[in-house]
Amino acid sequence: LPQFQQMVKNEGISMMAQTKDICPADHRIYALRDITATVASFPLICGSIMSKKIAEGIQGLVLDIKVGNGAFMKTISDAKELGKLLQGVGELYGLDISNCYTGMDQPLGNTVGLWCEVMESIDCLKGKGPDDVMDVVYHLGAEALKLAGIHNPEERLRVAISDGSALKKFRNMVNAHKGSVKSL
Repeated sequence: LPQFQQMVKNEGISMMAQTKDICPADHRIYALRDITATVASFPLICGSIMSKKIAEGIQGLVLDIKVGNGAFMKTISDAKELGKLLQGVGELYGLDISNCYTGMDQPLGNTVGLWCEVMESIDCLKGKGPDDVMDVVYHLGAEALKLAGIHNPEERLRVAISDGSALKKFRNMVNAHKGSVKSL
């Protein structure tokens, strides 16, 4: 956690996975949910998602709740019910929450598979992503900037992508994590 916090302080951004210090029981609880047929339990979904976010020490959160036949939430009413629960928990912990809903009745983008999707994400940071993915990028990014109190968030996001500063920020983060930035 201290390394994550230092990277956020130094770079303004970091990524992390569940660790022995960050929500250590979540993996075991998820396995129990699987064998007890409670994966779809909204309170357990909420606990899983929000426990990690709260433990990370965040102040704001944009939730991208996927909905449709290609998502876990099949209907917008279910997605909104989950969003309301997630938002309520976040607000109890003083977090600013923005719920967004992305339709998953058809695939987004042009690629499938982790590495291919990472490369497509990098294309988005270069402003060269598929139109449907870029729409999601601009929407979610603008919501995050609004939570951060940034004025003209849509314009700021478009400028950061077009001038290369968004990609540079990603490269700096990868470098801080000791990753290779050669192909980026």
